[in-house]
Amino acid sequence: MFIFYSSDNCIEYRPWLAYLTFPAIVATAFVLAVEGPIPEPRRMLFLNLVAISGLVVLAYMISVFFVLWTFGRAVCAKVGNIVYVVTLALSAMLGFGVIIAFGEDTIWILSWVVHCLAGMFLIFCPLNSLDCFFYIPPFKTFSINGLVGVIVWLIADFLFCVCLGWSAALFLHPLSFAFGLLLASLFLKIPFVGDGIGDITLWQWIKGENPDEDLAWKDSWSVKRKEQERQKQQEQQQEESLKKKEKEIVHNEDADGPEETMSVLCQCGQIINAPIRFAGKSIKCPTCNHTIHISKLEEFK
Repeated sequence: MFIFYSSDNCIEYRPWLAYLTFPAIVATAFVLAVEGPIPEPRRMLFLNLVAISGLVVLAYMISVFFVLWTFGRAVCAKVGNIVYVVTLALSAMLGFGVIIAFGEDTIWILSWVVHCLAGMFLIFCPLNSLDCFFYIPPFKTFSINGLVGVIVWLIADFLFCVCLGWSAALFLHPLSFAFGLLLASLFLKIPFVGDGIGDITLWQWIKGENPDEDLAWKDSWSVKRKEQERQKQQEQQQEESLKKKEKEIVHNEDADGPEETMSVLCQCGQIINAPIRFAGKSIKCPTCNHTIHISKLEEFK
């Protein structure tokens, strides 16, 4: 239920190719899982190439976490279509490797990995707006932070397992989630990881450290969209106000009676009576169409 997706604060940079690539990868993975593992000789050859299958699962989990980490750090830097598709393709290659190696058990293994990643996400960025990671067109103004999203997802996952009678999942899913919490907490002890988070972690939020400043939430697309609309309305109001003032000035000038004029001689001999307000500006002669620059009033004195 947790889909990593790279949206951007600017709609023109959203990776539209992901609408094609991501569903295709997911559909292919499920088809391969339903069909079962490939024939035994090729399966053994694959296992010999990738060494121990357990390390494949670990490598896949780390690679997917790296994908999430990369998008989480670069989501506001306009990652674009190419980077998104290439990263998905690389993670998909490892995903297909797990599918080929484990066959029908792949879904369970990936489910444990996803629960582990959810626990890690909750530690690293509990207050981040989820619309920084995925984007659904009909709900583009909807926004929810990571803490609420993960809690709702865990409740839905628990009810789903109860309804289907998956007793093993009721134990393994929370265990995988707890392992993700522990793993992320250990990562925070690493200097370059802990210092490079840039967001409020779960433990900081629980301790009350800077709880009111949620920059990720302010930078979410839904909030930015509302801010852009508000700025646009302000600009329109300012333009309307300026136009209204200009109309009032013209109306007042007309109400004051005939405007004072000054005589200007053109090179063709035509005498033009120009309004005083054109002093310091240029006018065209109605006879020869010659441009005449009128001196400022100070120069007449």
